[in-house]
Amino acid sequence: LLQERPQWNILHALNTTVPDLDYKKTEILKLGTDTIIADKTYFKLFSTYNKEAADSTIIGFLREDIQTKCVYYMENNKKEKLLYDFNAQVGDVLYTYQCNPSISDSLPSVVTAIDSIKINGSSLKRLTLEITLHNEKESRFWIEGVGSEQGLIYCRYPGMTGTELYFLLCMYRNNELFYQPQWEMFHDCFIWEIGTNVPNINVDGFYINQNKSHTILSIMNKNAQTFNAYLFDIQDTKLYETTTTQTELNINTGNYAKDMYILK
Repeated sequence: LLQERPQWNILHALNTTVPDLDYKKTEILKLGTDTIIADKTYFKLFSTYNKEAADSTIIGFLREDIQTKCVYYMENNKKEKLLYDFNAQVGDVLYTYQCNPSISDSLPSVVTAIDSIKINGSSLKRLTLEITLHNEKESRFWIEGVGSEQGLIYCRYPGMTGTELYFLLCMYRNNELFYQPQWEMFHDCFIWEIGTNVPNINVDGFYINQNKSHTILSIMNKNAQTFNAYLFDIQDTKLYETTTTQTELNINTGNYAKDMYILK
């Protein structure tokens, strides 16, 4: 699972009764260099929401036991947990890492079926696991060499409303597309649809806000300091630039297409 520089593009989706709060955003998970923790070798796991896979941060550590076909995950400053057991058989009960902190790791998953799936001409083992929560059942799918179709370290839970849903959009090896699940509603490897309730941001003496109609990006210069403001698209094309001491700078964004932009 952890060979050939893998990358997972994982969709986080939230649907609420308040449309402004809905979102679909893609997280990219990549492996970094290895490190030794408690005499075991782990790969650093990096996360970013940047389409170019830049500005990533370490969220945990992964290690793989090739002989037992088990993969383990360790969050920062926490204990190691079983993430996958690709040697499991039908009927086995597994206790694996739960991404939701309110769910106990003692929640069992039962292997209910094992088959195979053809990817790039190779037949890879697929396990179906069933989890029961609040008297409701839901199936999860593990693919050997890919991970979970919910996205490596993430999982959904039955009977829980108002929480994030996760979908593996694409998996890469050596920067080449290796596997793309055939979701009925998602066909891209990177999706970004944020509701119009844009949060306010406080950083380095500045207060940043975009209005709900996405037409004005406001920067409040709380310390009346001289600053440079730049706006780029995700191709790194500079769209706006200014140097000012204004206490309030308003940038007109109403003519820009719906996309991701970077404010520096």
